[in-house]
Amino acid sequence: MSRMTGNRDPGPSGRCRATGWASDAWQVIVFTVVVTVLAVPAAAPALPQPGTRVREVVYVVNFGEDTVSVIDVATRAVITTIKVGQSPGGVAIAPDGRRAYVTGFGTGIMSVIDTATNTVTASIKTGKLTSKIVITPDGRHVYVGDFSGGTVSVIDTATDVVVASIPIGPTPLYMVITPDGRRIYVSDLAAGTVSVIDTATNNVVGTIRVGPRPFGMAITPDGRRVYVTDVQKNMVSVIDTETDTVIDVIEVERIPRNLTITSDGTRLYTSSGYLDAVSAIDTREGAQVGMFKVFGSPYGLDVTADGSRVYVANADANTVSVVDPRTGAIVAAIPVGKTPLDLTIGRIPGRPTGRGNRGREQYGPPIARPTAPPTVPTAVRDEGTMGCQSGRQTGRGRAEIRSVQHQRQNITLTHKTRKHSLKHRRYYPHSNRAAHSNRRAHRLRTEKAGRARSEPPVSELARGRRCLD
Repeated sequence: MSRMTGNRDPGPSGRCRATGWASDAWQVIVFTVVVTVLAVPAAAPALPQPGTRVREVVYVVNFGEDTVSVIDVATRAVITTIKVGQSPGGVAIAPDGRRAYVTGFGTGIMSVIDTATNTVTASIKTGKLTSKIVITPDGRHVYVGDFSGGTVSVIDTATDVVVASIPIGPTPLYMVITPDGRRIYVSDLAAGTVSVIDTATNNVVGTIRVGPRPFGMAITPDGRRVYVTDVQKNMVSVIDTETDTVIDVIEVERIPRNLTITSDGTRLYTSSGYLDAVSAIDTREGAQVGMFKVFGSPYGLDVTADGSRVYVANADANTVSVVDPRTGAIVAAIPVGKTPLDLTIGRIPGRPTGRGNRGREQYGPPIARPTAPPTVPTAVRDEGTMGCQSGRQTGRGRAEIRSVQHQRQNITLTHKTRKHSLKHRRYYPHSNRAAHSNRRAHRLRTEKAGRARSEPPVSELARGRRCLD
């Protein structure tokens, strides 16, 4: 009677080893354990959980001075400026809010920013003229387009190393990623196409013909539609992501650039540098339903999570306009660095510090505020001296500009080809109202100055005219 045990035979070292069903059983067990261990995914970056205290911020890339300005949405104030690589062109914030990535259009070096300290922690060489960025929903990989190299680089965020390079076409520019992270759509400016990347294999699985010059892109929150602007045909192409075909074309204002979409997917906003305006598109009607003016060649733009404000980077004005899309009114103009080209709004972790001026809680490091309103001087701000000599301003030379502060107003007298003009600017002592002065500033002829609010003494105006004659 044989016992149910495995045979034993000597191994290479002369020792006996088990064979038969017992050996096979152990092999199955070991194989199952190894496969199970390998199948367990590595820990993904922790995403903000419901109830986690976060604050909404705007990261603005300043192409002209190699910096990034950080704006607090609650206070509409720049809280810090970060030095990054040469000619930054694009920015994206990781899903967990702990990192921001900035491309370098001049050098192809991407800067990695720690949002807790707002410092650059790594620099990654990704190409020649890197443009825009998308990040996978789990935060493990960053995809960066190379405008001159015709590729998209894939970066492992755990090691900050380029792990793959995907050939696209001559000039990949903007990109969007589906909410499930499986597909990436890339616009190619020169080819007039949109390439589709499968993130599982990092290969191009489709090419969609759109307008001749595709530019900015946006994707709906459910991932069913992709919108692509065309700067030559003045239109927005609508792509069905199930069939990867163009199903509609929306006519918009001249030279549409960037796109952004609300969190409910009902409104699209596109910037037009030609008209200094932002167009609003109703995605349900598939048509433009409005337009509001900004200033200074609008470029990058984004919308807050609640859809109540649109932030627009004005490349020529060196400002960021904050627009109420319901009324089209500019509620603030925030000075930033030179030539702001792109911006993104994200939520980063932080600790509570109080409430902002709009009644919502703000988080993060406390923002310095003035303890008392500044004293408003009654004398002339020294752009020169007040003395007049033969109709000329003393001090710096000819009278070209003079500033007089009177009763909470900043009055500037300017001289332009013998025509006098007067600019009234309301003076607000609080920093959160200072941005409103840009919007309320207006120019009046000298002869209309008497109708301005808080009319200054006639003697001061007359004295200013004599200095400018």
